[in-house]
Amino acid sequence: MKMAQEAIEAAIGKVPAYFRPPMGLSNPHLRKALKKNGLSVVGWDVRPFDTTASIEKVIERVLKKIRNGSIIALHDTGRIPADLVRLIDELVIRIKERNYTFSELEELTGIRAYQTAGGVDMTESTPLTQPCHEPEADQKRGRFWRFLARKLASNAYVRRAVEKEVTLDALKISPSPKFFFGLGLVLFSYVLGWPMVGLFSVLSAYFQAPILLMLGPAFYGFSHLVWMFGMYLAGRDCIKYADILLSWSLRKVVGRALFTKQN
Repeated sequence: MKMAQEAIEAAIGKVPAYFRPPMGLSNPHLRKALKKNGLSVVGWDVRPFDTTASIEKVIERVLKKIRNGSIIALHDTGRIPADLVRLIDELVIRIKERNYTFSELEELTGIRAYQTAGGVDMTESTPLTQPCHEPEADQKRGRFWRFLARKLASNAYVRRAVEKEVTLDALKISPSPKFFFGLGLVLFSYVLGWPMVGLFSVLSAYFQAPILLMLGPAFYGFSHLVWMFGMYLAGRDCIKYADILLSWSLRKVVGRALFTKQN
C-alpha cells in the first residue's frame, strides 16, 4: 500500500486518498494500514461480472441494481477494445434514459481524491465511504459467514475462481452421449451400493432367508465396477464439469458473503 502511494506520488505529484481493496476483500489489519496512509475505502454496490458476460447481459444486470449513489465496478479486460467502447456507450445511454446522471467520486463521497498536506480533506461524512471500516454489505452479514468467506478467498483455487468470474456458460454446450451415459452409470452405482445392502438385509430378516444377506455385499462390490466403468466413459469431461461447478459455487458463496448480493 505504501509503495503504491509513493509510486503514484512520484508519477503525478499527488497522493491518493481513496483505496479499493483487491476484490473487495478486507482483514483485521486493514483498518490500521488505512489510517496510517490517510486512505478511505471506496467500494461498489453494482458488480455485473462483466468480463465473461455479453454486453446485453451486463447492461441488464447493471440496470437491475443501480440506484441513487451507486458505484459500478467494470473491468477493461475480458473483451476487445471495440466491444468495451460499445458496452460503455450503450450503458451510459441506458442509464441516462432512467434519468440518472454521472458524477465524480469527490462529489459523491464528500472526500477529495488526493490528500492535502494535513491528510485527507473530508468535506462531509457519507455512508458510501467508510474509512477504516468494512463495506456496508459486510456489516449486515454474520461474522461467522464473513470469516468463512475470507478463509475461502485466501485459497488460491477460490481466489482464481473469483478473479476469473467463473460462470456456468460452459455447461450450455451439450456434452457427448458417451459422457451422459457414463455419468448415468456413476449415479446408478450409488443405487447399487449401500441401498442394496440395506434392502437385502431387510428382505433376509423378513423372509428368514440368511442367504439373501450375501446378495447385499455382492451388489456393493458390483457397484464399484459400475462406478469405474462410468468414470471411464465420462472421461475428462466429468472432471472438467465438476471443476466448473465447484469453482462457480465457491465464487457465489464468497461473492454473497463479501460483496453485494449477486444474481
